[in-house]
Amino acid sequence: MPEWLKTLLSSSVTAAIVGATAVWLYNNGLARNARRTDFLKEHMRNVYGPVTYLFEAANMSFQNMIKVSNGYDEYFATRHGHERFSQEMHEVIAVQNAYGARMADRNKEVAAVLKANWGWLDPDDIEDLGKFLGILKNSLGSPVCFRGIWVEQFRQKLRSKQDELSPPRRWATLRALFQRRKLEGQPLLK
Repeated sequence: MPEWLKTLLSSSVTAAIVGATAVWLYNNGLARNARRTDFLKEHMRNVYGPVTYLFEAANMSFQNMIKVSNGYDEYFATRHGHERFSQEMHEVIAVQNAYGARMADRNKEVAAVLKANWGWLDPDDIEDLGKFLGILKNSLGSPVCFRGIWVEQFRQKLRSKQDELSPPRRWATLRALFQRRKLEGQPLLK
């Protein structure tokens, strides 16, 4: 067999091996990215989306309860003894209690989501949420079990998972540039 043919065959075999390896690595990377994307979507759907929403709702109820309480203190500080004020006081207390009950309901819903999806939690959230469940269990239905830091913590976690799933900013910037040029009638590439 001529030398040039041996060289050609060995180069072809080497190129085929290198090409097959590159294709395998590329497909393996795609599969890994697809698995990570599916995992993040399920993570957000099962835990971080619902818990963030419920913490936000509980926080709104808590903030409203505090506003009603502060308004109560300011409004009724100098008013006593009149029957009309007494009725108003009971109405304000009823509103405040309604917000507290909403907050307690949201906390119970958070607990149900966490119990059903505990395995989906990030390891760094387990200690804090274990404390949350312990406080909730020991509060005997009282709406006092709420910490605003959990709202921000879960908001940041959800946002980071959403950011990981979103396309890189450079592609969005290029897409916007091409759309603007297309609308202006300019060539896409200069």
